[in-house]
Amino acid sequence: MTTNLVIGYPDIPYRGTISTNIPDPNFTLTHNQLSAGPLEPGHAPELEYPIEAAFTHEIADSSSIRYLSLLNANWSINNGANWIRLIRSTERATLPNDIGARAIYRASDGVTKDASNLVTAWADQSGNGHTLTASGSERPTWETNSASFNGNQAITFNGTSNIIRSGTALGTAYSGSDVPFVLALALKLSSTAGLQSMGFGASAPNPNCLYSPTNGAGLKRINRSDDAGVSTLTTGGVSSTNYEAIVFNFKGTTADLYVNGAIAINNTPMNVGVLTPSTFSLGAAFLNAAANFFSAASISECVVTDALSAGDLTSLINYMNDKHVTTPILSQALTSATPVGRRAKHLMFQMNTTALSKTWVLLSSSKTNRYRHSKQFLGQFLDLGRDPIFGRTTEAISDSAQQKRRRLKYELKWAGLTSAALSNFVEKIVERAEETVFLLATINGYHPVLQNDQVTPVYLTDWAAKYTSFNNVELSTTWEEALP
Repeated sequence: MTTNLVIGYPDIPYRGTISTNIPDPNFTLTHNQLSAGPLEPGHAPELEYPIEAAFTHEIADSSSIRYLSLLNANWSINNGANWIRLIRSTERATLPNDIGARAIYRASDGVTKDASNLVTAWADQSGNGHTLTASGSERPTWETNSASFNGNQAITFNGTSNIIRSGTALGTAYSGSDVPFVLALALKLSSTAGLQSMGFGASAPNPNCLYSPTNGAGLKRINRSDDAGVSTLTTGGVSSTNYEAIVFNFKGTTADLYVNGAIAINNTPMNVGVLTPSTFSLGAAFLNAAANFFSAASISECVVTDALSAGDLTSLINYMNDKHVTTPILSQALTSATPVGRRAKHLMFQMNTTALSKTWVLLSSSKTNRYRHSKQFLGQFLDLGRDPIFGRTTEAISDSAQQKRRRLKYELKWAGLTSAALSNFVEKIVERAEETVFLLATINGYHPVLQNDQVTPVYLTDWAAKYTSFNNVELSTTWEEALP
């Protein structure tokens, strides 16, 4: 017998790390579970994002079905679309927060901009306070999520005057002779013409340590110049207008450059004298003044760290590739037109049916975009082994104070269940009934009791079970629709 109607509950066994840029009460870590609850009945609060969760989840039963769902998502949108992206990684990515980054800049967070999206400040997400600033014609433009940036947001530079840079502390952190550092960058060029540079500079022509995604001759370039003007440069790789994940590893006297995980410059000597840079810039080099502007280039993320171990460097490379290069298995723009509510499909995606999946989920928006009255579900389905023998839908109480339509009540009865199925129902559903939302969902088409919905968020309000014979259970349940 093929089961069609199943019950979703919000738990996924995980192994890994969870990182949230903005604290989110709807995702919690308890008892080795990544959960979407508890969610109380009624109206969920408005929630700000982005949230990033990198985790490995394991499935003990290969027949289990894991889903990611966004329930009853109404949007209050001030600036562009919101996105949800689900990425299955070949390696579990360690987020930069876990490697002690000196500075982290993400276009998804910490961006101060005006009504025209002109950026005056880009806050450091590492907690070290190395905010980048711009004024007047220097200001770049914030861009909403785009497929051009693998679903990420970006800061775009006009190629003539835009530059955003740090105060002195980030530059002087790498002052001295042969001080190692790592720079990770996710960017997209619109043109490979001319020399386009960014990195460490000073209020003098020297010193500097610059990365150039193009040197105007079809190559990527790294340049270092010490306080005395002694310089060295190396080129490699290929200039490209593709969206790329770059990791530049300066090891003190030699340098490596990785492009989308592949080595492009390998252990090249770059030994000069003492450097005392006093600023770090994006969008152009700063060599006494702005120079070598990016040509309408867009940057989604920049990470600066001290020297890394081989393992941490690999983790950073994997992180950049997973987020900015790997094609998501789900990349969904969420707008006010996203189907929600009864008689419309909630956003819902089957994550995995194999024994092991390494997955990274991101819910992203600008800080001025919010989920309004939303419920998130990240979990698995309980299959009782057979479909209900009876189902009825009636109207439940109305919520006139909130001026919402009447909620629906679902009465479902199963017969012929095993004792093990009842035990699973009690453990997975009943014991969570007072604290979280569940799903009634179909996996092989629509079910009439769900009013032609494929998935409906519900609360369990009543249940009863009785044995009709040995290992033969009749289960009666009542569910109330969880409206936004």
